[in-house]
Amino acid sequence: MLLKRTVVFVFLIFVIFVSSRYCYTHRDELSLITNVSPAAIFELGLLNLMLFYLLGLQIKVVTDHYGLNLKFRVWMGLSRGASFTNLLIPFSGASLKAVYLRKFYNFKYSSFIASMTLANIIKIMISSAFALGVLIYINKEVDSLLILISGVIFFSSLLFVFYTHNTKRSFFSFSERLSMLAEEWRGFKGDKTMIRRLIILNGLFFVFSTLGIFVSYRAFSIDTSLTACIVISSFTVLLQVVNIIPANIGLKEAVFVAVSNQLGMGFNEGVHAAAFHRIIGVLLTIGVSPFLGVMLKTVKVGSDD
Repeated sequence: MLLKRTVVFVFLIFVIFVSSRYCYTHRDELSLITNVSPAAIFELGLLNLMLFYLLGLQIKVVTDHYGLNLKFRVWMGLSRGASFTNLLIPFSGASLKAVYLRKFYNFKYSSFIASMTLANIIKIMISSAFALGVLIYINKEVDSLLILISGVIFFSSLLFVFYTHNTKRSFFSFSERLSMLAEEWRGFKGDKTMIRRLIILNGLFFVFSTLGIFVSYRAFSIDTSLTACIVISSFTVLLQVVNIIPANIGLKEAVFVAVSNQLGMGFNEGVHAAAFHRIIGVLLTIGVSPFLGVMLKTVKVGSDD
């Protein structure tokens, strides 16, 4: 655990150093962010709020499977509180949700972690499917490595979803975590309503995420396409699930820049779009999350409001 934290800390310092150095040497170009129109800020802000709502609703859908019947301010408060803590400490958001639900709803840690992981596997499967389809469509314009990565992620998640429940219980005996996931999935697969809702939610999440990225480029009058935004959205969604360092600072920006450069939109253009996208997301998270977090303190389990 100490080694893991040390590696994350060193990597975070490295990312901050590289990002700060880039921002300093390109401060004139980055100053263009201050010229973004209010309309673009409003559009991206609205799309972010929709993403916030869908992330919270995913908690509601998953926990309904266990009969928790969470109220709006609980599932929305947990979602935003988790996002806020993830700005500071990686993986802390999942811990916050698990501890809260254990304390106030007697929801087992193992069930929560496994259920949210399964929901995220569905999210990864949907986003990687979009990415793979688009990358194959524009095959001549992209590095084959991107297609390979998307394909591996998609087929791995697909294999888990459609094959795991048919394996023997001893199949994953080598890994306690995989065994727990497989066992939880056996219970999940019979809940068709929940799975259908998760697919719809994550499909909508991907659409709004893609539109947010499109708006981020258009805010600087950068000529971009929805196909490029789909690819960027796919990989940023994956990073949201993994959350390696606080808020994945630098990593999401690297995806913007890499894909922009790969598809001919330009390196600096990717930096501008990523910076705008990051700033609006962080400001909304800081503005909304503490308010909803406070609401959690006033919730009485079993209340109807």
